[in-house]
Amino acid sequence: MALERSEIQVRYSPGCDISIGRADVIEAGLYWAPVDLGLVSAERLWSLAEEGGLILEVGELLLAESCRQYARWIDQGLAPERLVIAVSGAQCLFGDLLRSVERRLAAYPTLNKRLDLAFSERLLVRHRETLAALFQGLNALAVGVWITDAGLGWTSPSLLQHLPIRALRIHASFIEGLSYAAHEMAVVEALIVMAQALEIEIRADGVRTLEQRYKLLELGCLKAQGELFGEAMPAADFEVWLNQRVNP
Repeated sequence: MALERSEIQVRYSPGCDISIGRADVIEAGLYWAPVDLGLVSAERLWSLAEEGGLILEVGELLLAESCRQYARWIDQGLAPERLVIAVSGAQCLFGDLLRSVERRLAAYPTLNKRLDLAFSERLLVRHRETLAALFQGLNALAVGVWITDAGLGWTSPSLLQHLPIRALRIHASFIEGLSYAAHEMAVVEALIVMAQALEIEIRADGVRTLEQRYKLLELGCLKAQGELFGEAMPAADFEVWLNQRVNP
């Protein structure tokens, strides 16, 4: 299957402070919408882009378009506190991510201290020295760093405590089993305790039910995202969603 740029969409989803029910971040992601297949997941799109040698181009597209759109929402008074954008391993290892981020911050000054980039835990485990240097560079630009998919690679506290990490996000698979699986509960509890000890914001991914939300609150995780709070939407639909909350 070949990727057509015209079929690639940037979609936006909310991350929420579940203690007060308010969106605190917007996460931007890329989706593929070929006419004959319908919407294809972000994970599948990244895989296809890598196979086709387009991974750097696709990553740059996501960064450029989501920064432009978020700056527009800031100007309209609609934007939650921060924008978070997922970063691929290729962008970290083979691209010039710092230079690209610097260009976006220069083009959209209102993003200053409001931009976060998300990196998978497994990527950090495999390339810790490269990512440690990159994180320090981003920190100098006042860009926040998220570690996502937490629990799958089990990054040690000794590594995290020496890095400028803003947030740690628990992988959705552990949230799915939160109410019935002892192992998942133990992993979630351990991650929450570790993040709190290191003074890192802890977040949960893949929250679908009120039961999961209440359990996370009980355990001390106050930030989350998932179907319960809103699906990934095209910019026009997400703007309607934002307007309904800012101007009810």
